[in-house]
This record gives sequence, C-alpha cells and structure tokens, in this order.
Amino acid sequence: MNTEHPVSIELLQQFLDASGIGWWCLDFEKREMTCSPLATELFGTDRTHITFDEVRLLPREEHRARIYTRCAALKVTDTLDETFVTANGNRCLQVKAVEVRTDPRTNTRTAFGSVRRVTSGNPESAELAAINQSYKAAQRNYSHLAQLIEHLPIGYIRINILRNKAGEAVDYLLSYINQQAGRILGIRTQDFTGKTAVETGADPQESLPRFLHIPSGDSREHLWQAPASERICRTLIYNTPGDDDELVVLLEDVTEATRSEEQLRRAKERAEESNRLKSAFLANMSHEIRTPLNAIVGFSELLANEPDNQTRGEYSDIIRHNNELLLQIISDVLDLALIESGRSEVIRTIFDAREFIRETVEVFHPQCPPGVELRMEKGLPPLPIRAYRQGVTRIIGNYLRNALKFTREGSITVGFREIPGYIRFHVRDTGIGIAPEDHGRIFERFVKLDTFTQGTGLGLSICKSIAEQLGGRVGVDSAVGRGSCFRLDVPVRK
Repeated sequence: MNTEHPVSIELLQQFLDASGIGWWCLDFEKREMTCSPLATELFGTDRTHITFDEVRLLPREEHRARIYTRCAALKVTDTLDETFVTANGNRCLQVKAVEVRTDPRTNTRTAFGSVRRVTSGNPESAELAAINQSYKAAQRNYSHLAQLIEHLPIGYIRINILRNKAGEAVDYLLSYINQQAGRILGIRTQDFTGKTAVETGADPQESLPRFLHIPSGDSREHLWQAPASERICRTLIYNTPGDDDELVVLLEDVTEATRSEEQLRRAKERAEESNRLKSAFLANMSHEIRTPLNAIVGFSELLANEPDNQTRGEYSDIIRHNNELLLQIISDVLDLALIESGRSEVIRTIFDAREFIRETVEVFHPQCPPGVELRMEKGLPPLPIRAYRQGVTRIIGNYLRNALKFTREGSITVGFREIPGYIRFHVRDTGIGIAPEDHGRIFERFVKLDTFTQGTGLGLSICKSIAEQLGGRVGVDSAVGRGSCFRLDVPVRK
C-alpha cells in the first residue's frame, strides 16, 4: 500500500473498524504480533504488540495447541482460517491469514491477517451462552487430560507435520513436550516447545520419512539412546487417526531396566563360565591326581618286593617325583580356592631383591636337568623393597618350574630391574618358546599348550591372580624355538 496517501489508510482503517474487522501482523523473526486497535480489543488485551508466547494464551486452553500449531505452520504455508473462543470466554473469533510474505534477503516470513467476531455483539446472547456452556465442559475435560499428560511417568511429545503449498512435508513442529519427556531427553521443554525441527538445529529429513511411513491409527516402536542425557529410551510413535499430520510420541526411560538385563545376562554368562570351569576342573583333576597316585601305589608295591638295591633306588626316585607332583597339584588347588574365596591375606615385608633372587636360584638348582645352567643375572645391585614376599616367591617359583620343564639345553636366568613405578622380575630361558597367538591364553585357567606334560594348567593363572592382589601385572615375551621371558611387575614400595 502506498504510504504517500495517509487519507486512504485512515479511510481503510475506518472501513475495517466499521465492518468489525481487525488486522494483525505476525513477525516470525521477532516472534511478535502487531495488532490494530480493534484487533487489540477483540483479543482482550490493551497492547498493540504481543509476544509470540502471549499469542498462545489468547484462545481458551483447549484451543491453544491447535491454533498455535496452525499459526506456526504459516512458516511454510499460507493457509489459516480458524475459529476459537477467547480465554476470558466472552468472544468467539475467526482468524484468517490474508497474505504471507518472505523477505528474499533474510528468508524470514511475515504473516498478515484479519480477526472478527463471529457471534452477535451481546456476550450474554443465547448463542454465545450455549457456546460457553459447551466449551466450559470441554475445557474441564481438556484441563483434566492436560494435567494427566503433564504428570505422566512417561514422556509425551506431540508433533505436527508442516507442508508447503505443494503439500510436501518439509518440517515438523514440536507443539507439546511434557516435563518427563524433557527429563528423559535431557532438555528444557521451554527451549523446544513451539519450535520446528529446523529451529532446534535438527534436520527434519532425518525423521520425516519415518513419521510419514506410519499409517493413520498405527504405531511404530524402537529403542534408541538420547544424545543429551545418554538415557536409553523405548519410543512409541503413534499416527493419530483422522489427522495424518499429527503424531504422538511416547518415551519410556528403560535405562535401568536395560542395565539390569545386561547385569543378568553377564551374571548368567559368569554362572555358565563357572559351571564350565568346574566341569573342566573336575575332569582335569581326576586325570592329574590319578596319574601320580597310580605311580605311587604301583611302584610302592614293586619296591616292597624288589630285592635289587639299584632298582629299589630307581623306584624310590619315581615315587618321590610323583609325591612332589601330587603335592604341587594339591598346592595349586588350595591356592586357587584361597584366592577365589577372597580370604588370602597379603602381608608385605621388607626384603632385598638381589638376596631373594640368590636364594631362589639356590633352592631350584638341584632340580636343574643336565645340560641346563640355572643362574642369577650378573651385576644385580642390592635393592631393598617392601612387597608380599610369599606371593613373589610363588610366582617366580612357578616361572622357574615351567622353565625347567620346557628347557632341554641352554640356560635359565633370573633377574630384576627397575622400571617407572615398578620392580620388574624376570625368568628368561632358552626353551621351546611360545607362539605369539598363545601369549594371552597361557594365563587362563586349565590352559596347557603341551597336553603331554603333567600339570594342572593352573600355575600361570594363579600367578596372574596373585600379581593382581599385589597391584602388579604379569606378562611374557616369547617366540617358538627362541625361548621365553616371563615377567612380574611389582609396585615400588621401598
């Protein structure tokens, strides 16, 4: 309209006022509505500028969501023709959009429209009274429903699909979000309610295909994790019958239930693993214990009836060897039982690491087979440490027994060195070695890489458990045919 003819504007304003029609302008960028004096009067306010949030409160409560959704939809469509009763209950108004303009520079939209009263002038007329009566009943029902939805223990979101002039879905409006949905999603409901997906920074095309794929009156359910809260949600999306462009989303926080299910699953796996280990233990022990017992019983009978002293000596050596083997098996089983019960007591004492190595080598030296040299690493300095000596002795002893068992020639060297935060003990041999893919397995229970060698397969797993009690760690460096180096890292306590 040409602003150089103010008389024309005044005449038009007088004509509109005489016709009972007010005008309004809705600025989506400023989120503000500007009203003519008559529109201000009809809306029941005393200000010509109303914020977008105040516009929402103009209709009665049961009409607000619908009117607000239709007004917000003017961002992508030019259609608005709605009738509602005002919040104070004394007017029934018809609101229309006359024109919607888009600023090509900023791509913002402004809607221009009209408002008029559709009931006769007397607020107490029979027509308005009937309307008021029916709306009051509806308002009570709506209020009860709104309170129920707001205090539901599950999240509730109402979504309205927004379409362009061609009828294509281009965005969606979050017309309502209850408090529980906000808590589940980790958002403030006031920051998202009444905004489109684009305004919230989301890409509507990520969700629209899923929304549009749901038939009217049908629903889809899926499980997902909310990015902001990291809560696990079970989501039901329901397409309301009669309006394909309105959907209801129900959110249930199943985080704790999912965690409980995961804990139950893990407990079941642990129970199954425990049962498997028990079966493996019984099967292994029945064989390992029976073997030395049979040898002891058999050679004891032979020894009793053998007159030759040399042969009797050989039988005695066999019996002694199997006694030691049986004692080691029983010791492994008792150690394992003590560790698993959690009753093993860690007592730390101060001892010299070099002296400990010297004494250990002396103890195992008589067991060294011909052609193998058992020695202490040269140049070890005196090093007082505070540690669980019995545990360190048990681990190094297991390492040495394995080294003596699998080394046919060469040497076995025992030593230590300081590394950041730890004292690293090691037993290095020139034995058969271990393939790289087996390095992790050998510290598991009942693992025996050589099934022809006697033993429970518990020794190294016990070493690992004791090391963990010390706050330390075990490891191995080895290659087939190149020997092995078993490590024990003990935390520094000087």
